[in-house]
Amino acid sequence: EEKQSAKAPWRPLFNDLMSKIYAGQVDTVIVWAVDRLSRNEIDEWAIKWAVRSGKLKQIITRDATYTENELFAMGIFLSMSAEEIATMRKRILRRMDNMVLKEGKVPFHAPYAYKNIGEGMVEVVPEEKEVVQKIFQLRIDGMSYQMIADVLNDEWIPTRSRNIKKATGKWSKSIIEYIIKNEFYIGIVKFMNKVGEGIYEKFITRDIFEQANHWNSSKIVRKPLEFPLKGILHYTGGKTLTATRKKGKYVYYHTNDWSFRVTQRE
Repeated sequence: EEKQSAKAPWRPLFNDLMSKIYAGQVDTVIVWAVDRLSRNEIDEWAIKWAVRSGKLKQIITRDATYTENELFAMGIFLSMSAEEIATMRKRILRRMDNMVLKEGKVPFHAPYAYKNIGEGMVEVVPEEKEVVQKIFQLRIDGMSYQMIADVLNDEWIPTRSRNIKKATGKWSKSIIEYIIKNEFYIGIVKFMNKVGEGIYEKFITRDIFEQANHWNSSKIVRKPLEFPLKGILHYTGGKTLTATRKKGKYVYYHTNDWSFRVTQRE
């Protein structure tokens, strides 16, 4: 049984069936209804050509048996199926357009800090709301996307779907950039080139949004490096070791010429 919808062409099992038909290995197909074979124009013509060329002798369904003599009737059913799919798609897209333009609803998965509650409505997730507000404020304060991600990771703030304590699922600069540039947070809903005003709760003002998105690299705030053992560790002769951080996770306490060092992994 093929799980892929017949509305799209190039289905693996369908292609395999047609290959066997053209190779003379199959000349009869038994199916619940003829529109289960195809709901798109490409597959429709492949089936019709197989019947017309004599490769496919008959298609047996629960209601009828189609041979070359019934090719016209079968073609009507297949064409109706393809048209039905196209019409349904237009109807769904039209409904989604109305949701965005006229009703201010959300016809897609809500971004971080919101959750879908049905019928195109969303509501705020309080703990995630605080994270988004923090992200915008850190950006205004002069932090880069990567620095903001590092702050959230250092504070063990989880992403939506995964635990931050695991090796994957950490905040990244691309996620931070997506949040800061996402106009959804100021009430603008975009879908399929349509733009509407959302009716949900907004907690980021346009002023804050613009400040965060007109960020100047000259404002960058450098996160101070912390070396808790600096000034405590000593080398032979009472000399204090200096410290260096590498790859963001290794701290080396060492002499100036690196002839002696102690490694601390965070």
